Formats: sequence, structure tokens, C-alpha cells
Amino acid sequence: MAQLTARYADYVITIGDGGKVSIEKAGTACASAMGAIREIASATGFALDPKWNTQSSGKKLVAFLNSGETPAPKVVETAPAPAPSAPAAESKPEPLPAKAKEPVTAKKPAAPADEDTITLTPEEMNRILKRLDNLEDRINKLSASQSCVSAPGASSDGKISVVRSYNVPYVSIFKHDDAGKKCGGYIKALGGYSVHLTSDGRFIEQYCRFGITSESNGTTPGSLREIAAGLGLTVAKDAKKLTVAMEIINRFGQCVNGMYIAANGDAYTYRDFCFEKYVGALTNKDLLANQFSNEPMKVNPQWSKEELLLEIIRYIDSLNSKYED
Repeated sequence: MAQLTARYADYVITIGDGGKVSIEKAGTACASAMGAIREIASATGFALDPKWNTQSSGKKLVAFLNSGETPAPKVVETAPAPAPSAPAAESKPEPLPAKAKEPVTAKKPAAPADEDTITLTPEEMNRILKRLDNLEDRINKLSASQSCVSAPGASSDGKISVVRSYNVPYVSIFKHDDAGKKCGGYIKALGGYSVHLTSDGRFIEQYCRFGITSESNGTTPGSLREIAAGLGLTVAKDAKKLTVAMEIINRFGQCVNGMYIAANGDAYTYRDFCFEKYVGALTNKDLLANQFSNEPMKVNPQWSKEELLLEIIRYIDSLNSKYED
């Protein structure tokens, strides 16, 4: 989507990709986009609908400003001070006529208020609008600081599925003596597991499988039966492994009770993928020098979590050992 831009006075309004509204005043970004929209609308006579959100209001205001119907910014001129005049002749106030007594009438009972209607004073309305502007700013800042990964999110019924999967290569690091021979066991091992991006935005690492079976769709393993029973499902004796797995996934999602149910019917335990562990090891020059000739991995703090995971995978694949063992 191409950017839309409009100018008014010292304001510049920009509608970016996805409809995001950003406004600058005199070259400085406005803290509250909606607050700036209201100021411009008030100055130009543009009518805002309370039902519009920031994106709708910004887009319609840009169209209005670009339509050529916008009045020019007002310039306030200072009028010269009036010349002093001679003091008026003092006059005596005339006595006021006696006020007639008002007839006493019984007060009418107030009409019952509509239970669904709330009446607010202008001050209360302004306070609410300011709070909404502050909330919008906090949401925008939070969105900007989080991952740019586009995941559909958990379904409305709470089921969590897998959006994308990655295989992180295995790597182990050993100390070597002057002759290039390994000294004991490895000092660091990473990877070797599948990592999944889930529909609720997490990265999980599967690491232990239940009920290993050589048949791709044979009789349901006892472990999968136990999982189904724990979820309240009854499994027939001749039920196939994939049938039971798909029933669990359809009813409860792929990640349930700390277990990941793969589409092939295998069940795994899982844990959150520890980015800190991988970054700490792969950026440690002294640790890597025990076995590899590569420079430490470079990390861009602006990367999303998914971009960082892809760089971890790429870097491990690129490691070049200094020894032939």
C-alpha cells in the first residue's frame, strides 16, 4: 500500500503501510495521533465521527485535506488599542422596581433515566478521550517493541496450533590440545531439536518423544492413549494412531498440558526456546575459538525473534572446525 500524505499549517499527516497514522508538527512527531487529528479537524471544520478509530479518522482527514476544500490556516492580527476617551459624566442609578412575587408551583418529578444511557459533562468526556489517547500510545509503543512476526494467535476457544517449524542444527564444542586432539567431553552443546512458532506467538522446542513406534499409523501407543484419557477422550481398542492424534488436535490444539502433538501422531514434551542460551554461546569468542575459526555471531537488536532464530540456524550451519576429528 502506497503512503498517503497531507499537510496543513505546520502539520504533516502520513498514512503508512497497514493504515498506521503518524503526524508531525513542525518536524516533531506528535505523541498522540488522535489528539493531533482532533486539533486539525477543529481548525479546518472537518467533522469527526466518534465511532471512527484513529486509522479511519486519519485516512478520512487526509482525503479531506487533499480535496482542496480545506480553509487556509487562520492568521490572528492584533488590532490597535482604542484611543482613550473622556470619562463619562457620573449618573445616579435609578431605583429598581419592586420584584413581583413568583407564583409557587409544584415541581414536576424528573423523568426516569434510560438505564442504557450515560450522561457525561464536557470535562468528563475530555478526561475519557485523553485516557483513550494515552492507551493508544501505549499499545503502539508495545507493538513496536515486540516481534514483527505475523501469527494468527490462539483461536477464540483457546486452542493453540503450530504456525511454522524450524530445525536447529546440532553443534558441540570441545577443547583441543596443541596436537589438535579433543580433551575430554564437549564443553557446550546446542541444537538438534525442532523449534515451532505457535499461534499464540511463542517459540517452543520439542525435546522428548513419548511412545516411540515404528509404524506410521499403527495401533495407538499406550502413551497416546493415556494422553487422550487424561483429556477425557475414550479410545477404541482398534483405533489408529493418527485418528486419535487428530481427534486430540481438533478438540484441544497441538500444544496441550505441556505436550506437543505432531501431525504424524507422535507426542513430545516441549519447553520455551531459550534465545539467551544460544546468543550467549554463539557470540562468545573465547568459547568458539576452542574449535571453530569463525568470528562470533553478530546480533541486530532490531531483529524480531523469528529473524534471530533464522540467524542462529544460518550461523550454526556456517561453523567451520579448525580440526579434523
